[in-house]
Amino acid sequence: MARRWMFALAGLAVLLAACSDSTVKDRFAGVVVYDDFPETAKGADRSDDFGLPAAFVLSAGFANGQAYQYLDLGEFNPYVPKMYLMVRNGAAVEGQYPIIDTLPDKEDYSPWWQVVEVEVPSDYVANDIKSAASVEKSGYDQTVKMEAVHCPVVNPDAAWISADYAALLNVFWGTGESIPNPNYGYGDDNRTVLTDADATAYDIMLTPVWHKRLRAFCFADDFAGRVPVVLDDDNATMLDLDAIEGRYDPDVFGLFPVFDSAPGDTGYAAAVVQFAAGLDSPDQPGTPADLNPDNLEPVAYVDSPIVMPFDLHRFEVTITNTSGDDNVTLGDGLANVSDGGGLMFAPGEAANDDIAALALDGDASYLQYDFAVFDPFLDTVLSSRDLPSLAVGESTTFVILGHPYFPYLGTAQWVDADDAFTGAPFVALYDDSFAPVATQTEDLTVFASNYLDDNGTIGNHPELTDTVGTITVKLLGGAQ
Repeated sequence: MARRWMFALAGLAVLLAACSDSTVKDRFAGVVVYDDFPETAKGADRSDDFGLPAAFVLSAGFANGQAYQYLDLGEFNPYVPKMYLMVRNGAAVEGQYPIIDTLPDKEDYSPWWQVVEVEVPSDYVANDIKSAASVEKSGYDQTVKMEAVHCPVVNPDAAWISADYAALLNVFWGTGESIPNPNYGYGDDNRTVLTDADATAYDIMLTPVWHKRLRAFCFADDFAGRVPVVLDDDNATMLDLDAIEGRYDPDVFGLFPVFDSAPGDTGYAAAVVQFAAGLDSPDQPGTPADLNPDNLEPVAYVDSPIVMPFDLHRFEVTITNTSGDDNVTLGDGLANVSDGGGLMFAPGEAANDDIAALALDGDASYLQYDFAVFDPFLDTVLSSRDLPSLAVGESTTFVILGHPYFPYLGTAQWVDADDAFTGAPFVALYDDSFAPVATQTEDLTVFASNYLDDNGTIGNHPELTDTVGTITVKLLGGAQ
């Protein structure tokens, strides 16, 4: 009788196992359709300029004195929906996608998700459950964390473009599916496709998620990172807005935002307070310490995940009038950084009308107008600065931006003598390996635009043969 009772218990155990919560399974229902999503999720239509129907174009900014590329996703909803993470004995179930229950076309959507850990049994198979409804149906124990993870849902088919418009970034889905190798046939890499294992820090890795049995994707810049959440007066869960850091947008055209911190820093998160920053000078700041705290005005809470470093550098330029006994004044002028197509003048070549006007009349306005920056990274000039008049012994110091594709600093200033000007026609900010040069100094000699040699080109001034100044260029903040 006892033995029969044991067999009955064994049969009951088999029956319970067959009906256990671990038998809850969701069939795959397809993929999320992104057509009705906002551009921050499906990507903007860049058909006119890039021929791409959907693309995320990264933006440039600075943190800790270094340049980074970030994705500007605009304002976000601080009230966080839930994301379910399957765990076993507290450890993530390998291969299981996170589960969400809202999308960017819904009012309750946020790129931030409150973490809910779902403890699954030993016989649970990854991705058996693909919906929040089935999580609830399963009856598995849930642990709701007072913390959130950043995971904005994005279109996996959208292109990603670097902030200098120079590169179409590789996008990996994180599912093990391969992508075409854009460098196939170059160098030693003869594979026609790449897999997730080939992704580098300069590629985009997405995270697959489940939504109501549909597969979607998010860009989790730091899926292991967490930020605190709090309860409001109505017990609704939201980000702790008092704990997030800032993004400071200069009010000077052509300058880039500055962040409090970058990935890897304590306190970094993609959620930031956006500030309008009034600048006391047109120098590109490298850190918030370069800003006047009295000139900061909060604008909005925005989602701005920093994606990767960027080859944009700040250089400190000092020009000094060292004319001494010659006692000449260096007049108004211009400094710019160009790709070589925006050089203001070159010894041995004919002077353009702007340089002729500068040398003859000391009028720098035409030069400053014609070499102004309208769209960094698309024009031939990356950045420019008006230069002030300098008496003997005086100097001016300013910050200018450089980029490996815009490697030449040039200056031009009037000299108070007959048809005279000075300047550094092209100072190379980068070496042959595209690394920024740490520091360099050049002497400034005097040129004439109308004292022409037999070939009709700019020549050295016949009367002012001594150097009249120096230009020193120093890299700020080191290199990436």
